[in-house]
Amino acid sequence: MKIYQSKKYLLRILLSISVLTVIFLIGSSATLFYTSRNSVVEMQKEYNEATLAQINYNINSMEEIAKNMVSALFWDVQLKPLMSNQEVFVFDLTHKLRRMETIVNSTSFLDSIIIYNGYSDQIFAGGNSALKSQSSESTQHMLQFLRNSDAVQKMKFIPMKLKEKSTGIDVFSYVMYDSLGKYKPDEGALVLNIKPEWLFNNIKLINGLGLKKEGSIMLVNSEGQILYTNERSDLNRAGFQDLFSGSVRENKSNGYMIQRVGDQKQIISYSKLVIPNWYIVSAQPYDAVIHNIDQIRKTTIGLTVLFLVLSIIAAVFVSRRLYRPIDRLMSQIQNNQFGIGDQAAKDELAYLSEVYSTVVDNLHDMRKMQRDNRDIIDSYHIRQLLTGSMALSHEQFIGIIRSNQMNIQENGSYIVVVIAIDNLRKISQLLQPSQMKLFHFAILNIAEELIGNRYCCVGAELRSDHLAFLVSAEHDLEDTIELLKEKVLLVQETVQRYYKITISAAISESIFHFSDIFKQYHQAQQIMMYKLIYGRNALLTLESVEENMRNMSEPLLPELEKRLVEGIKSDDAMLLEDTLDKLIRHIAACNYDQIMTGITQIPVIIRQTLKEINQNRVQPIDIDINKVSLSMLEMDTLEDIHRQLWQSLHDITQQKRSGLVDRNDILVETIKEIVKQNYGDINLSLQSIAGMMKLSADYVGRLFRKNELISVADYISEVRLGVARELLEHKNHSVYEIMDQAGFANQSYFFKLFKKKIGCTPGEYRLKKSIGR
Repeated sequence: MKIYQSKKYLLRILLSISVLTVIFLIGSSATLFYTSRNSVVEMQKEYNEATLAQINYNINSMEEIAKNMVSALFWDVQLKPLMSNQEVFVFDLTHKLRRMETIVNSTSFLDSIIIYNGYSDQIFAGGNSALKSQSSESTQHMLQFLRNSDAVQKMKFIPMKLKEKSTGIDVFSYVMYDSLGKYKPDEGALVLNIKPEWLFNNIKLINGLGLKKEGSIMLVNSEGQILYTNERSDLNRAGFQDLFSGSVRENKSNGYMIQRVGDQKQIISYSKLVIPNWYIVSAQPYDAVIHNIDQIRKTTIGLTVLFLVLSIIAAVFVSRRLYRPIDRLMSQIQNNQFGIGDQAAKDELAYLSEVYSTVVDNLHDMRKMQRDNRDIIDSYHIRQLLTGSMALSHEQFIGIIRSNQMNIQENGSYIVVVIAIDNLRKISQLLQPSQMKLFHFAILNIAEELIGNRYCCVGAELRSDHLAFLVSAEHDLEDTIELLKEKVLLVQETVQRYYKITISAAISESIFHFSDIFKQYHQAQQIMMYKLIYGRNALLTLESVEENMRNMSEPLLPELEKRLVEGIKSDDAMLLEDTLDKLIRHIAACNYDQIMTGITQIPVIIRQTLKEINQNRVQPIDIDINKVSLSMLEMDTLEDIHRQLWQSLHDITQQKRSGLVDRNDILVETIKEIVKQNYGDINLSLQSIAGMMKLSADYVGRLFRKNELISVADYISEVRLGVARELLEHKNHSVYEIMDQAGFANQSYFFKLFKKKIGCTPGEYRLKKSIGR
């Protein structure tokens, strides 16, 4: 057992095989038992129906015989007068009675033949001696029967008792009369009395031959009363009567059911007889029918248990055979010290899965390390070619290409392409270093693939701010630069489409000796500097920036410098804008070093000018020129620098003008405060306000309208209307009281103004607000 405790997967295999075997055996045995039981019950049902059909057939045959016989005797010329003549001669009577006696004696199933004369209300009988006397009990019972038209049924077996003390049926009467409709009491009739023993003996014979000793075939009426059954039946009669009468009430002439009668389950089949309201019923105890099936079930259970024990033994053997490869694999892992964690805490497959995952992860890490190391080595050699080619011999150059399998021609023309991400500083602040590396990696792959479709190309990240690519082509290839520009443009479009960023590129001249590669790299870097002029997503070549590189003129012209100072001091926005445009255009035509000098000098000029202006101001102009200067140095393009300088100059002019603006704002706010404090004064007006402020009314009115775009009088009316609305909503004062409190002296003017501004009268306004609440 210790083996299975340590080898959990082996135990799982063993339990799985055992459980599946148990489920299969139990399922098969249960299916076999239930199928057999249902088959036996179905066979018993078919047998019972066949038995009842045979009895019904025998009764129908007897009915056919009786029908033929009664028809022949009814129309017999010798016997007919006994039914229809009013007077019967004694000599003829004796002869006819002897004939009837002879017929009865020659027919074993006949008890008697009776001829009823309706005229004389007497019967003439042959056979049963009890019927030969007119005064006998049997004769009187028969006469009473024939006098009852409801009891007499034409050519039907009618059970009859001829004596009061009879416990069963004495005869089955089969009646024939002349009328087509219902029997008339004064009508003559012929009656065949058939012995009941022929039917009972038939049932008794079938009971003895065909049925199990616990079962029985019975005669039952429609109320469920048992009229005849064999002596061995132990059926609960009260329970059967209730069950059977319920089935008959459903108007079923034939039926089959398995029901509990009393304390015993019974299989019951029944069929209606030609005898009115009589049924032949077969009842079989359910347990007796399936007794043999129970024996089969016990045998099956024993065989199942035996087979189960054998299957468990086989499962142990099979599971150990199936487990053997896993056992060997576990031994190899443990011997080679690949194990991880506590193996006892999990089954073997889980342990192997964990070991496999760990090994795969380690393998991936190793491969990633190899790729990273390979990328580092490849990048190192590309840097070596770009920055140190002048120190390499031809053999070393070829050796680097071959040993690293670089996509570079050993002989041909070489071009260096430098690519940089625009707005790099801003993007770097938003992204993690790892994300920036992904951007560089993507650009590197896109460029190598697109340029590599036409040329041999390798690239590397030289610094964190740019990528460099070494492109080689055939010696005799014409228009190399132009064709390469198309490829680089495609790279720019692809990066922008997929990554929503722009890149700028600089292409060096082509050279034909590998030792000059480092010069071309330096040239491409210098060309890239002029992205400051051409802006983002630029594609630069030596041809496009060559004129700038040769221009060594001063970046700032004295006359432009003077105009800039004048514009700042005079607050002349147009002069400032024009001067700044000319300065930027002049700087853009210079060498890169001169451009940077000019960019740094402009903030210095602005700072000195502000210093002079602030000496004569009570409130100095607060512009941080140092911050502006630093932000300009971080910008990618002259366009951005131009925008920043213009914003700074605009802020300076706004602050210079704000002194006057602030004074006007103070005057306007003072006027508003006066109106809000004195709106209830009916004499409040522009003149009274100007008098309070010791200013002329024209000046106050013009200043207020200029700032607020509304006259003082209209503003006073708006304030008063606002007060009136507030009082109408929240106070219960009359409209006239509210008008007075709001400062309106003229009632007509108040109503007219309220209607014009609000759209309704004061009373209507109050009503609307009260309904709204």
